[in-house]
Amino acid sequence: MADRVYPEKNVKFASPPNGAYYNLKAERAAGPPVDAGYEERGDQRRGRTGNPCCRLLACLCSLLVAIIIALGIAALVFYLVVHPKAPKYNVQDVRLASFSVSPASSTDLSAGFLLNAVTTYEVEARNPNGKIGIYYDTINIDVLSEGVSIGAGSIPPFYQGHRNTTLIVRELRASNVPLKSAVGNALQSAQQSGRIPLYVEVDVRARVKVGSWTSPHFWVRVRCDVAVNPNVGSGSQVVSKKCKVKQ
Repeated sequence: MADRVYPEKNVKFASPPNGAYYNLKAERAAGPPVDAGYEERGDQRRGRTGNPCCRLLACLCSLLVAIIIALGIAALVFYLVVHPKAPKYNVQDVRLASFSVSPASSTDLSAGFLLNAVTTYEVEARNPNGKIGIYYDTINIDVLSEGVSIGAGSIPPFYQGHRNTTLIVRELRASNVPLKSAVGNALQSAQQSGRIPLYVEVDVRARVKVGSWTSPHFWVRVRCDVAVNPNVGSGSQVVSKKCKVKQ
């Protein structure tokens, strides 16, 4: 029968330092240590493979900013080289070669009066630019009085060179234009007082030419309030004039 071995009562085990037992227990519960460098590399890989929509949006924003900067630089260079100035338009003169408002015949029941007029006008178009030419493709002119057209027409297309001033002179005719009684009476009174109100509309459709480049069409609209005295035999009949340009 084997002998039993009993631990000696005098054997003493060294106790761990104060608190080491609890530290060891916490390490066992936490599991094996994690490589900090591995975690950092994983974060970097996740950053490189982020949301593709965000990356696409960032690229589009960068491209848009680059385009805006390029266009701004091009516009600045164009302005410094060409130094563009807006063309100027003005109604220089309006004359009534003839103007008569007469009662309509008894058979014409649609009108109280008939208007007959011959209007001549001078429109000045000035191009102050030294490196820009202007194509005038359409110029429409309408002269109204008391809301009634007393003459309308158009001017043939033409090209205006650099630093050029063109004076356009045309004649408009109105023949037997029917007027309501209120309008006819107002025009008769204005004629007798020597101050007929006119409203001149000039609509210009043009393009500009810089070197070999030609711009798209744009419109310029000139509106003038003019009062004329038809009793003046010669010279300008304009009593007052106020014009404005709309683009």
